[in-house]
Amino acid sequence: MKSLKSELKSLFFKIIVAFILTYLVSILMVGKYMINNAKKELRNGMNFLIYEITEELYPKNIDIFKNKNIINEMIRKENQTLNELKILIKYKDEIYDENVDKKLLKIAVDDKVKNENFYDYMILKKSCVVGESKEKYTIYLAKNLIEEKTLFLKISLIFFTGILITVIILIVGTKIFFNRLKSELEIFEKGNVNISLENLETIRLSTQFIEFKNIIHSYNDMIERLDYQNKKQVDFVNNASHELRTPIFIIGGYIDMIKRWGKQDKKVFEEALISIESEIKNMSQLIDKIFFLARDKSVKVVKTEVELSNIIMECLSALKIKYKSAKIVFIPEYMIINTDEELIKVLINNLLENAMKYGADKPIEIVLREKEKVELIIKDNGIGMNEESLERIYERFYRAENSRNKRYGGYGLGMSIVKEVVKVLKIDIEIKSEFGKGTEVKLGFNVN
Repeated sequence: MKSLKSELKSLFFKIIVAFILTYLVSILMVGKYMINNAKKELRNGMNFLIYEITEELYPKNIDIFKNKNIINEMIRKENQTLNELKILIKYKDEIYDENVDKKLLKIAVDDKVKNENFYDYMILKKSCVVGESKEKYTIYLAKNLIEEKTLFLKISLIFFTGILITVIILIVGTKIFFNRLKSELEIFEKGNVNISLENLETIRLSTQFIEFKNIIHSYNDMIERLDYQNKKQVDFVNNASHELRTPIFIIGGYIDMIKRWGKQDKKVFEEALISIESEIKNMSQLIDKIFFLARDKSVKVVKTEVELSNIIMECLSALKIKYKSAKIVFIPEYMIINTDEELIKVLINNLLENAMKYGADKPIEIVLREKEKVELIIKDNGIGMNEESLERIYERFYRAENSRNKRYGGYGLGMSIVKEVVKVLKIDIEIKSEFGKGTEVKLGFNVN
């Protein structure tokens, strides 16, 4: 795992290296340009001199050695670049010399530019043949590069100073930036030390960085979600404990009755046994529902072709045993869907049981039809729900105020199970309800 500090140092080092390389390449390019430019001056000057000696001055070439002003008056006037060069011309015993350094003459090589003392001077030597008599002239051109070299050193110094200032600014800026970043990271880190399920506090940190602000915002959102889920989990456990404690308490009470009067009073004994059996069934149903909600949500869905009317009829048959007075209006329609048979039974059974439980013994209409999707509508004309109850209908162990009496019973888990099933099977669900008038649930199934 890499640290931010080491990454910043590495990045800083790479930037410095990049600046230095850029500096060196730039200086080398400037130096190369100045050297090539000097060589070009020497060669152009040499070509011009050879042309003048072999063409323009011929056959009066010898006058160069007799009248030293010929070079200045005739040749340099035509080519101003020769003003920067020193000329030495040899012909037999004749020499035209503009005080060219003798050291340069020693290193001169024919038709090749040579330099002296690391480019303080450059010299070019070339021989040419003049006229029919093939008279040989040797020409030396020398250039003093001290001014160019001084300019080059000044440019190098400017570049180096710029690099140095940039590096100092980078060091100071990086240090300031890192110290700011480090202080905020330390506050962020300290805020995480005490985080636990019992202490899910959000971080209150003002920051100068948008990225940090986004991270803190995301972190706080996560903490709030965790806190909410943790509280829901605690509530779930507390509610489950409470709901389980009630039938256990009732069973304990009936056992006490049996101990006291059951042996003498057969009626009390049978009444107690029936009540204990009923409470055990209630406990069994509650535990089944809790296990369904608590099990792994990645449960494998086994899809098969299911005929919906048969499933509805099976659920109605099972529920009619418990809700004998329920009035059902249902005309079966042959509808095939591809879904998990067991989960669809759980879904429809919970919805039908709610309709029968809270239907106030009024007719319950069940409609099965096909439009864009296969639709199942279950509508009761019972006690209904207000807006607050409708909004909280999927909360575990939540029961509307008008359903919190012994007549209706239940544990407030049925609709939580419905929510999980429609989520797993990707079924559309729409619920409409009006207090005192009833509730309508519409399910939308994909045909394929």
